[in-house]
Amino acid sequence: MSIGPALELPPDTNAVIQPQCRSAKRRRTKVEGAPPTRPAAITDPVVEAQAERDGMLETQARAELHNSAYHAVRQVSCEVRDCTLTLRGRLPSFHLKQIAQTVVRRVDGIVIIDNQVEVDRA
Repeated sequence: MSIGPALELPPDTNAVIQPQCRSAKRRRTKVEGAPPTRPAAITDPVVEAQAERDGMLETQARAELHNSAYHAVRQVSCEVRDCTLTLRGRLPSFHLKQIAQTVVRRVDGIVIIDNQVEVDRA
């Protein structure tokens, strides 16, 4: 008794054999020693150049804050990402918050200043 070209039933069984269907999507298995499908580090020269520029801008902004005549402004932290400078920290007055923003405005290359400094209201 023949079911199809590849499947045959043994003569002494009454069972029906159904062929195993494989889905269109094959499971991907990780093979040891195989190279990764994606490189671990981003090697795009544009991304690397932007990261280097952001690092230089951040260093300049930190130097400006550190050299401020106002001691409280020296405690403000900053971060640069995509030419956007973000200021963070706490200051005792709104005036000092504005001073911190003015100090980092001197850095050439900063497009946007995101002033997230909080003011202590005592």
